[in-house]
Amino acid sequence: MSGDLPLPDSQTTDFQTAFWAAKHDLAVATAAAFSRHGVHEGQQFILRLLWAEDGQAPGEIARQLGLAPHGDQGGDPDGGGRPAPPRAAPWRSSAVTSP
Repeated sequence: MSGDLPLPDSQTTDFQTAFWAAKHDLAVATAAAFSRHGVHEGQQFILRLLWAEDGQAPGEIARQLGLAPHGDQGGDPDGGGRPAPPRAAPWRSSAVTSP
């Protein structure tokens, strides 16, 4: 089949140039459309989830977007939904003693 043959370099370059130009133009148009409504890039995914089911907790939204482990319930390792305890500041070490 002729469709299985590789394209000459000039056709490949032309296609890539056209593809990336179209992708860029679409991204610019999308950002402009969202910004008219006060929506920043990436927030449309959160809004889509809230449209499907309003009132979801931030942790549930994060899990649905793949930004948190599926068993995570607000930072509690056993998934009980309790908030995680505060952590020590990363620049403080237990090895450092006060004078």
